Amino acid sequence: MTHNWTQGQAYRWGVESLLSTADSAHQDVRYLLGHVLGVSPNQASLSQSSNYLTPAQCRGFELAVSQRVSGMSVAYVIGEWGFWDSVFEVTHETLVPRPDTACLVAWILNRWSQHSTLNLLELGVGTGAISISLALSRPQWQILGTDVCQGALSVAQGNAQRLGAPQI
Repeated sequence: MTHNWTQGQAYRWGVESLLSTADSAHQDVRYLLGHVLGVSPNQASLSQSSNYLTPAQCRGFELAVSQRVSGMSVAYVIGEWGFWDSVFEVTHETLVPRPDTACLVAWILNRWSQHSTLNLLELGVGTGAISISLALSRPQWQILGTDVCQGALSVAQGNAQRLGAPQI
């Protein structure tokens, strides 16, 4: 059933729909609604609550919420996730970049100076989040990422090209 919602009504419906299945219902709805509206999660707040969604946006939001209710992670629903300073495409053939992985990237960058040259190999590259984040921070480093999953390699290559790290 497609609704004729304002942004605020859609937000409230999304939160109500997710409260029983997601501990982070408010945050999830900001991401889902932001994705459907083509704005950041913060811009999907109630500040624009009187703006009406188009019928296509209503259908997209209903689908996104139903996928989240069924247990799909927000990252897989919207097809992307932020990591370090970039937004990475994610698919079911990749893992979602996690905040704790940023600790590894920070440790590597702190351990080796900007002026060092390194050759790195990332096994199980997935989205390329680690390799690409390092390459963008240290363009002089030579980084090779590989994965047994061809789909993951394609996602990583696409992310590298889109984010300006073709040396991966």
